[in-house]
Amino acid sequence: MEYVITWYIGLFWNIIIFLGSYINTYSEIQRKNFKKDPNNKGKLYTLGLFKLARHINYFGDICWVVGWAIITHNIWSGLIPIALTLGFIFFFIPELSSYLEKKYGEEYMNWKNNTKSLFPYIF
Repeated sequence: MEYVITWYIGLFWNIIIFLGSYINTYSEIQRKNFKKDPNNKGKLYTLGLFKLARHINYFGDICWVVGWAIITHNIWSGLIPIALTLGFIFFFIPELSSYLEKKYGEEYMNWKNNTKSLFPYIF
């Protein structure tokens, strides 16, 4: 019975790793395809997974790193997702938001006011 529980827990965390990798990669592919279209030149991408959060790609990074940290069973590995999340919240997101606000102005502010920053439906 213990083996079965351990197997399901491992499967769950592997799914988190896969899901995080998928969210990060697929969101970037969606944005790349949007930007590749000449009709979208100079437009802000707010579709696809980026409807869920403005930095959904960072959310994907956090998911897979959390899954990896838990699978390793190493307490020090737990510091990596914490440091990554804090880095996103306090450094990368504010810097990128400032850049996007300057570049896209009103279009970015509308998106910012209607879309969570990092964690879909939460923050």
